[in-house]
Amino acid sequence: DYLTLGLLDYPTFIKRPMDLSTVKKKVKGGKYETVDEATADIQLIWDNCKTYNLPDSPICGMAVYLESLAQKTMAKLKIGIPTEQKPVKEKIPENSIKIEIPPPPEVRVVPYEEKLKFVDKVKNLSAEGLKLLVKMLGELSPKALLEDGQNKLQIHVEEINEAAFVQISKMLDAQLNFDTTPL
Repeated sequence: DYLTLGLLDYPTFIKRPMDLSTVKKKVKGGKYETVDEATADIQLIWDNCKTYNLPDSPICGMAVYLESLAQKTMAKLKIGIPTEQKPVKEKIPENSIKIEIPPPPEVRVVPYEEKLKFVDKVKNLSAEGLKLLVKMLGELSPKALLEDGQNKLQIHVEEINEAAFVQISKMLDAQLNFDTTPL
């Protein structure tokens, strides 16, 4: 749910929102008339995620992984995306197909609150602190730096990998003399 996540610009980029809980409700409520309708909604979830999120972001990576997993599962069930019309009400015996689901790649997504704190810290840096930040980003996570062509740099926090985020956060704390001891 993009509103719960605070993604207020989501409707600007995504015209037909879809999520797994909506698909589940539609299946339970008998809203799909064909398997193709259900698989199209599932594919829409992955397409929306890849459209809204940056290509190298952990969230986009997880969407690509889940899309691949869904496609493999549908292939084992002999369900196309979409092919011929098949009634959804066809029951597949529960134990007729065994599907091994590999574990997802290990990805730690930096929580939104941590990103907000990070941005607040960056806003309070001195000129020297900003130079150090740009240097560290260039070394640890260069995809996070974007030149706009007018001698300005933009920092894309979503593009900072988790290891770099931790290191740079420590540097920001040191630069700003933040007390990082837990309460």
